[in-house]
Amino acid sequence: MVQFVLIILVAAAVGMSAWGIDNKRHAYGVLLLPASAILAATLLWLILMFAGLGSQPGVDYLSWLLPMVLTVPVAWFTALLVGRRRVAADVERLTEALR
Repeated sequence: MVQFVLIILVAAAVGMSAWGIDNKRHAYGVLLLPASAILAATLLWLILMFAGLGSQPGVDYLSWLLPMVLTVPVAWFTALLVGRRRVAADVERLTEALR
């Protein structure tokens, strides 16, 4: 269980740092990126646990390393995808309001 708590904390930290670095962070909430990173890490951890990777000697470290590594691209992909869409929608709404 300590392993799972550490995975969640690392995922939250990665998500928060991705939010802090993103230039379009004004378009979405603070918790979107940490939540997406936590969700991806939790799902991968559960899949790896059900596959039995956490109890095999020699490769048990993969059950905590892979979810932590997955959080970085998930957080950035979410920021890229959601940020771009929401900024475009905000600009479109602002343009319509100014006409």
